[in-house]
Amino acid sequence: MKKLVPDPPRFIPAAYLTQAQLDTERASLATCLVDLLDLHASAEPGPNRDTLLLASTYLAELCSALNRYQPGGDS
Repeated sequence: MKKLVPDPPRFIPAAYLTQAQLDTERASLATCLVDLLDLHASAEPGPNRDTLLLASTYLAELCSALNRYQPGGDS
């Protein structure tokens, strides 16, 4: 029987995320966000451009969450 629900995303427990890992993830997400916004700016108007903007919104929310995150904390 086929699985109807996908596996949930894997989260790194807060106690195991070091400051170096956090800084690396922040930089990586920020770079992806800038690249995605560059693609959005050069795309032709239409559904693909709208999707790029939506994806950039998700990346911005992830960046925001990482900025609020405290290594070894509960959040």
